Amino acid sequence: STKNPPGNDPWRIWNLWVEVALLPPLGSEELIAESERKYKHGLELMERANIGAPNLYHAWKAFRTAWLYMESLPEPRPSRYVTSRDKMKEAQVELDRTCAKVLLEAQTFFNQRRWDDARKTLEHVHEFFPVPDQPCPFRAAALREQFEL
Repeated sequence: STKNPPGNDPWRIWNLWVEVALLPPLGSEELIAESERKYKHGLELMERANIGAPNLYHAWKAFRTAWLYMESLPEPRPSRYVTSRDKMKEAQVELDRTCAKVLLEAQTFFNQRRWDDARKTLEHVHEFFPVPDQPCPFRAAALREQFEL
C-alpha cells in the first residue's frame, strides 16, 4: 500500500482472479505444432459458427488452447501466440453477443408472459455453451431462478 509507508494499517487485495491451466509436458517444437493444429481447427469452427450452436464455443476453446500452449514457451514467442490470443478475444466477443441475445430473448418472452418459451430459451443456452466455463450458463440459471421457471 503506497499510502501506508510504515506498514501499520492492514490492507487487502480483492476482485482478483487466478486461473490454473495444466499444460501438456511437451517440448517446444511439439507445443508449437499442437498450437498450430488447434489454431487451424479454431479457424474451421469459426467459419461454421452459424451452422451449429456449439461451434463458436469450440472455436473459442481451440484458440484458447493454442494460446495457452504458446504461453508456456520462452520469450520470444512465435507470432501465432498473438494471433491465437486475438482470435480467442474475437470469439469471446461473439460468445458474449450470443449470450446477450439469448438472455434478452428469454427476458422478452418472460415479459410477454410466454413462460414455456422463456424456459426453453434459457435451456437453449447450454447448446451454445456446452461446458460451464463461461459466465453465460450461470447467468441463464440465475434468470431461471429469478423467473421461477
